[in-house]
Amino acid sequence: MKRLLLLLAALLMVGCSSSSSSGGGASASGSESASLELRLQLPQQSRQARAGELASLIIRVVDADRPELDVISPVRVDLTGVSGTIVRRIPDISPGRRRVTAQAFNSEGGVELVGDSGVVVFAPTELVPITLALHPPDAAHLSFVTQPSNTLVGTAIAPDVSVELVDALGQRLTSSSAAVTLSLNGAANLGGTLTVTTVNGLATFPGLTVDTPGSGYTLQASAPGVTGGVSSPFDVAASVTAPTQLAFAVQPVATTQNLTLPAVQVTLLDASGVVVPTANDPVTLALGSNPGGSTLGGTLTVNAVNGVATFSDLSLSQPGLGYTLIASSPGLTDGVSAAFDITAAFSPPTQLAFSIQPATSQARAPLGTVEVQVQDASGTTVTTANNAVTLAIGANPGPATLGGTLTVNAVNGVATFSNVILSKSGTGYTLDASATGLTGATSAPFDQGLPHNGLRLIPGQPFGPFNNPLRGAMTPDGQFLYVTEFVNPGDILGFSVDGTTGALTQLLASPFVGPGVLPGGFAITPDGQFAYASSNQGDNIRFYTITAGNLVPAGNQTTAVGSGPLGLTVTPAGGVLFAALNLFGQLESLASPIPPTLTPVNAASVAGPAFPADVYLNPAGDLAFMNTGDVYMVTPMTHVVTLVPGSPFGVLGGAHGAALNPAGTRFYSGNDSPSTLFWIKDINPTTGVMTDIPGSPFTLSSVAHQVAFSPDGLNAYTFDDNGDVHIWDVDATDGHLTEIDDSPVSPGVGTFPSAIVTDPQGRFLYESVSNFIAAFQFVP
Repeated sequence: MKRLLLLLAALLMVGCSSSSSSGGGASASGSESASLELRLQLPQQSRQARAGELASLIIRVVDADRPELDVISPVRVDLTGVSGTIVRRIPDISPGRRRVTAQAFNSEGGVELVGDSGVVVFAPTELVPITLALHPPDAAHLSFVTQPSNTLVGTAIAPDVSVELVDALGQRLTSSSAAVTLSLNGAANLGGTLTVTTVNGLATFPGLTVDTPGSGYTLQASAPGVTGGVSSPFDVAASVTAPTQLAFAVQPVATTQNLTLPAVQVTLLDASGVVVPTANDPVTLALGSNPGGSTLGGTLTVNAVNGVATFSDLSLSQPGLGYTLIASSPGLTDGVSAAFDITAAFSPPTQLAFSIQPATSQARAPLGTVEVQVQDASGTTVTTANNAVTLAIGANPGPATLGGTLTVNAVNGVATFSNVILSKSGTGYTLDASATGLTGATSAPFDQGLPHNGLRLIPGQPFGPFNNPLRGAMTPDGQFLYVTEFVNPGDILGFSVDGTTGALTQLLASPFVGPGVLPGGFAITPDGQFAYASSNQGDNIRFYTITAGNLVPAGNQTTAVGSGPLGLTVTPAGGVLFAALNLFGQLESLASPIPPTLTPVNAASVAGPAFPADVYLNPAGDLAFMNTGDVYMVTPMTHVVTLVPGSPFGVLGGAHGAALNPAGTRFYSGNDSPSTLFWIKDINPTTGVMTDIPGSPFTLSSVAHQVAFSPDGLNAYTFDDNGDVHIWDVDATDGHLTEIDDSPVSPGVGTFPSAIVTDPQGRFLYESVSNFIAAFQFVP
């Protein structure tokens, strides 16, 4: 409200004055307005790799001191078929300190390239040429803060040129100490200090000179590992002439009443707009537009030095919007500054307010930058405040816990939170901000989606009913899923997989003829061309070719194996099949050099509990693991298996189901009795010996019938009596599990899951439970 009253007062006092406002969306008009000639340069790699992707460009001219205000309406440029340099002229820009920004978008609305001019002073009636070198948005880049002005041969450019290092959002990287080098684009030599180390992200170059007269020179700024920048063009005249006019080189900027303004500089120019370096005339400042009835304090008359008069102690006594200064000197044309504001002196802080709201995001991921302002009673940010501000959950639909850095000291009246996270998904969360002695604030509502590696139910699931689906596998390309039915006549179900949703559609030729009575295991070769199915009661394995998803028996041939084959797996390189023999607890390896022939290599007795159900190979294919905790060394080339001394390394009464983590370095297994125990074991990659991690076995709140991992190995999944899926964080150091808040996930049907199939493409997870197939999608 205070700012609105000040604005109305300023408008009443300024009336129809010809002096222009500093922005806020309304451009100046008539003779007072400035114009922009903008040249946008696409980087060479963008012309080659991105030209076909660029669709549109948005150009904005904003107030340099209040960048949230557009000086003009954004300009949109169609980039279809455009490459190289783009030139646009933009009229009717209100004078003052401005920044010009550009964003190039692809056809999907993503930002491909950005550009930022840095601070540029637009004088009344002036045509300002600016060149922007566009660059990828994730790259730090250099931007000119003080542009080079017109000068004379051998005379230092005044005021000094300055360059800042900024991030993709145009914010100065104050921690940078990069060495910035300037070079001249033009047929002349650049003199002076050409390489300067940035201080708080800013490099200032004193004493720059050019030895040859000319028009349209530009400066090129560069630094190691940083995208360079190009200055606005400037001219170099051959000789000194007498000054005729004054112009503001460094404009006054918004300040608080009675505080000193940053230094203001006025240059003495000849008729062509070149600084006259020999001029030492006295220059006097006075108020032009005076909306607040203020008194101008400080040293108001200064003799120019090398053609530049510097005023370093100016102040204004009253707040107001749209002040201007007038510079005068005997015999010279006056100069008028850009408009600037003076804000009221700060009142004591009384309250908090969210200036950047928490954004909708995934649970367990940072909310993005959240900012809370310390304000006075009128709602003005108290930039001297450094109060400790604390965040807490307000509305908590999850319910979730809040993590990250939750207490931050305000800097310049703003507390910035950059790593706040919520532990669970939900709709309509809010955050509360508090600080001792201040009225708190509540954020706008926001949502949290499922976390990375969370599970969402696939539309249409569960699929079925079927006849007791038992074991399954997917083709490496993720297009087809196969599941054995563990009942007579022992068929094999086949499904096509929707690559977007994961929904299953039974193939027309499904079910396929199985290997015999009570089919158990199923495995697919790494090339996706062949498949194997085992008959647990028929003691044989059948070989199939995969043609357009259909399973075609290879000559109706089956291979006899030992008693009760159930679990099957194929070596990572293919060609050798391993079968877990359920009845007598054996592991048998079978070579398949010429499909469909399967030749037994050997069988090794299991030294632990009988009835193994599954076999797992590590990624190298040189160790084989049973769900019972038995481990085998696999001899290279021959694939003869040898029981590792000390087997079984496990589990009491045999495991319900087990798995190796994706790296093959740890063994995870449920337990048969007691059924709530869960084992995690480190694997010695040389000997195959397994040892419990500290705390193993762990007692879980539910049975873990089966175990699976996310594609990136960051999360594990266990499946309980109800078919519900429990989601666990995997500790990167010791491998122990911590259940996340968005767990468990229920498919809503079935009991006692018998198999888990994860999509080789990392998209979906399928669970055989009772007479159904439950289906889930991994959340990216």
